[in-house]
Amino acid sequence: MMVRHSIKYYEAHAQTISLLIEEITSSDNNADIIQRLRANDPTFKLLQISGERNFFSDDHDFIIDEGDDDEGDDLGWLGYFVGNSSTLENLGIYNTPFLSANRLGDFIEGLSRNRSMQILHIGVDLGSACFRQMGDFFKNHNNLRELSFGDMDTMGVESARSIAFMLNQCERSNLRKICFEQSGASEEVLTEIVTAISTHSQLQVLNLGENNLGRDGSVALGKALKACDNPRLQKLVLCFNSIDDEGLRALVDGMQNCHSLTELDLEGNDLITADGFSSLSTLFQSEHCHLKHLDVSYMNMGDVGVVRTISTGLASLTSLEKLHFSGNSIGDDGARALGAELVNLRSLEDLNLGDNSIGDVGASALAAGLVNLRSLEDLNLGENSIGDDGARALAAGLKNLQSLETLNLSSNSIGSTGATAIGAGLKSLQSLKTLFLYSNSIGDGGSAALAAGLVNLHSLEKIYLGANSIGDLGVQALVEGGLVHCDNLQYLCLSSNVTITASGLSSMSTILQSERCSLTEISIWDIPFGDDGAVALADVLKGNKSMKQLRFDPDSARVTSVGWPAFSKLLCDTSSVNATYLSNHSLEAIGEWNNGSAPNGLKALLVLNKHEAEHVAIHKILNSHYDFDVEPFFEWKLKLLPLVISWFERVRTLVDENSWMSDGSVQNFQSRKLSAMYNFVRGMPLLAIDGYCSRNVAVLAPSRKRKIEQLVDES
Repeated sequence: MMVRHSIKYYEAHAQTISLLIEEITSSDNNADIIQRLRANDPTFKLLQISGERNFFSDDHDFIIDEGDDDEGDDLGWLGYFVGNSSTLENLGIYNTPFLSANRLGDFIEGLSRNRSMQILHIGVDLGSACFRQMGDFFKNHNNLRELSFGDMDTMGVESARSIAFMLNQCERSNLRKICFEQSGASEEVLTEIVTAISTHSQLQVLNLGENNLGRDGSVALGKALKACDNPRLQKLVLCFNSIDDEGLRALVDGMQNCHSLTELDLEGNDLITADGFSSLSTLFQSEHCHLKHLDVSYMNMGDVGVVRTISTGLASLTSLEKLHFSGNSIGDDGARALGAELVNLRSLEDLNLGDNSIGDVGASALAAGLVNLRSLEDLNLGENSIGDDGARALAAGLKNLQSLETLNLSSNSIGSTGATAIGAGLKSLQSLKTLFLYSNSIGDGGSAALAAGLVNLHSLEKIYLGANSIGDLGVQALVEGGLVHCDNLQYLCLSSNVTITASGLSSMSTILQSERCSLTEISIWDIPFGDDGAVALADVLKGNKSMKQLRFDPDSARVTSVGWPAFSKLLCDTSSVNATYLSNHSLEAIGEWNNGSAPNGLKALLVLNKHEAEHVAIHKILNSHYDFDVEPFFEWKLKLLPLVISWFERVRTLVDENSWMSDGSVQNFQSRKLSAMYNFVRGMPLLAIDGYCSRNVAVLAPSRKRKIEQLVDES
């Protein structure tokens, strides 16, 4: 059993361990960390204490393994040097199954002396005694800015009370953020902990998202917020916490005391009824409410009376910039009620009304309100029931949204007529960067009309057109009529348009072989384009230098051993040195996410392409051509020979500097250089002889020259 030591013990022995740090720790990595802390290494700002080393571990992880009690006093010395550190800023304590309370006590005693820490994460139940002991750290520390907890699902009430005690010691606290997000803490545990919030009036962010706050925890938090003296709370996250009407009323009572509150997240609290929403509306209308970001998604409002109640309150939030209202099944009546109040929300930049059962009537009502939102940057109406009539109404409203950057109309019922209207509305959206139209029914006709609206969208970066009954003609119309003009387009999704064939894929050459092409990824999942399609894709990608990822499912695409070689040839055409040089050196992914179904040779080429393109080209040439064909260069005669020699010298330097290029083929580097020079001389013997003789003799006898020619031919 390891004997506990006091700080005086460590101070007395600290000067004698400079050369023996390895002897007081259980691993080289732990010894290195203690050495860096002892030296106050200014680059060592993050320390993570964990019970096991894993794939993500690095040289910031102090590992406590089973049996360390017998091998070294790791934690005691760590605590001592952490306490002395003036550079450490971020500490994380994670799952440590082999830690005893005594050993943790040694560490915490040292930690209590630290004054440099700014961020502390506790990802494990340290136990009641240790949490209470940490009170000294909080009592004497005024530089800590962020405190977070995780993995508290097994924590008991005693530990929770000790955390509350610990937080109540912050007499000089400058804590700005406390986070319990997804901690797994029970309602009983959180009820104990949140009582301490009343002592942290300087707190700016409180995140309790995705826990089990429930009624009792909400009531306790509401009382704590109300008891705060001039609280500075700006952001409160309470999403998915099983809050009911009584809990919400208590929270509203507390939030009315938080005059600096600008962000409130209540998403997913679907136990709240009309009575609770009424109190929320009262908060919105209160004199000191200045909310800018509000999330009330998936709260099961449904009833139009509830929506009217909320909308009336929202009208008072004239500074609101972000409103997330998705998943509330408000329908057309709710959309009308909400749309009527949009005229008062002129500061809105982000409006999310997705998954709300809104149809054409509701969309038309919203469109009338949208014309007032000239600052709107993000509009989400996806996963509704909007058809062509609603699309026409929305298109008219879009014309005023000059600041719009993201438009989401996915998973609606928009056909070719609606797409035509949307296309016309897009023409004025010069700032648009992302367009979602996934899972509609725009077809080939709608694609052609939509393309006309894309011509002037030079800021467009991503477009999602999957599952839209688009065929070959639609692809051709989209590419040639619109997308080719989108100079900044980086992502194109055409997935699940099952009638696209090799012909449609071939039409993409217009954009992929354009010098202005900026596409980096194309998604064509669930399209059975077959081997012909694979060949077509490989063909249109020739010469392209921007593409990084071509995504599809090889099984549903029906690509076989006949189609895969086309991609291999695209990446490394070995027919000549020049063809290899002109191969594709940018694609890093073809097919599935991990290139899983691709042949091994193609996988290797895709991995190779992750390096710098010029270096990759050289590597492929050296690997594929053991005897360089110099005949194509004969027309330049010997003028090109110095350039060839210079190229080899440059390659030699690159090989030396890049270890990944050094393989068996590169070892024959010098012989290839000599071989190329020999082939030059062999191919042009007269020029070589003339050049040599011009330096050595004034006249060469014809008979002597013929003999030399004969010797060269015979060789």
